Order: sequence, then structure tokens, then C-alpha cells
Amino acid sequence: MSRKEETLTRFEVQVKNAIEFSGISYKQLGKESAVHPAMISKFMKGERGLTVESVGKILDALGCMLTPPSNRFAPKPTGRPKKVIYDRDQEKPKSLIAEEGGTPKE
Repeated sequence: MSRKEETLTRFEVQVKNAIEFSGISYKQLGKESAVHPAMISKFMKGERGLTVESVGKILDALGCMLTPPSNRFAPKPTGRPKKVIYDRDQEKPKSLIAEEGGTPKE
């Protein structure tokens, strides 16, 4: 394993995996993401990094979404999750809590 591969962050590995498993060429990905294919190629070889903007464009083109890592020290939720009911005509939730199968509480 090269020194470059040893210093990759988990994020970089995940981005590389997303590109690799997409199955599309760097040229096609470059067209769809507006990131030059040579930059993508150099990133994949570990020769350079990518800007946040470039990574965002690439992930958008691949249809990927970033999710924050889970915090293992955060308190675990307890009880039943609350349901949110939206009225199609209103932007705000009609009710924050509804009983399963029941009517929303006002």
C-alpha cells in the first residue's frame, strides 16, 4: 500500500467508491458534473484532492447524498417516534403528534 493510500480519509474512500461503483467513465462523469475528467482521474489515482465544490458536483451527478456520521456518544432516542402530519395547503405541520390510526391532536 502506498503512502498516499494510507493517508486517505474515510470520506475520500467513500467518494472514490461512489465513482468506481457508478460504472460510468471519467469523461462522462466530467460532462455530467462539470468537473474536468483529468481532475477526476488524478483524484482516483491519489495524485491530488478535490475541492468541496467539485466533490459536491460529482456526488450530485452520481445521485449520491452525504450523510453525517453517527455520533456514538449521542443519547439514544427513547419511546415511539413522533409522527408529523402536513396539510397540503399549509407549509407548517398541522400537528406534531398523532396517534397511530387516530386523528391529529390540535
